[in-house]
Amino acid sequence: MKNCDNLRYSIELSIIIPCYNVEGYIEQCLNSILQQKILPREILCIDDGSTDNTANIIKRYCETHTQIKYIYQKNQGVSQARNIGLKHAISQYIQFVDPDDVLHFKLLDCFFQIYKLNKNIELFYFENENFHDFQMIKLKSKTQINYQARKFVTGNDLFRHLINIKKYPGACWKYIFLKDRLTIKFEGRNHEDHLITLHILLSSKLCYYFKSPLYFYRQRSNSLTNKKEICKEYINLLSNVIIK
Repeated sequence: MKNCDNLRYSIELSIIIPCYNVEGYIEQCLNSILQQKILPREILCIDDGSTDNTANIIKRYCETHTQIKYIYQKNQGVSQARNIGLKHAISQYIQFVDPDDVLHFKLLDCFFQIYKLNKNIELFYFENENFHDFQMIKLKSKTQINYQARKFVTGNDLFRHLINIKKYPGACWKYIFLKDRLTIKFEGRNHEDHLITLHILLSSKLCYYFKSPLYFYRQRSNSLTNKKEICKEYINLLSNVIIK
């Protein structure tokens, strides 16, 4: 029996989730999306050649939720998985979600409220909070939030604001993008999204910044984010953007 998700309003949004051996996390991720007040048009799970039970878990969700789609590729890395997702996506807007992360239950509703006011929005940026303990973040994800968002006429204005408040705007999971702006393919395996994300940000027009954390990023012991080398890479990435 299919889940009656069509009783909730859906938005023209494709969520792309690159998946590789995440059997211990993907259910929490998918549940956080399915529990949204406003649902995306589709959720594309790109299996990057997983060798654990990831595929079976996703396929089980596909049986009960029509907007979830399973796509398999031989192991080629997260960049190619995102590219495959973009190739299959059919919605006006795109959101990238990592398979071990969790969305605040109001994330898509916040975007929808802004979209209703201004349908020309090209980019929606929201803050995140890092976590280790899922039970703790599960409680936080149920807290109410302030719906106020700041408007920026250009992505360049938003970029300057983020740098001024010491935020790093490179991770692609911090955004909802207008699909038409995603004209460059992701490349590389480490921090592959950052230069592409910054390029999209700087080339976008109408943008909105949401100060409250709407995305919960799981920090794992083997995560690249925990390695000191990432600081040097961030500096190099920002230097390239500023020089250009």
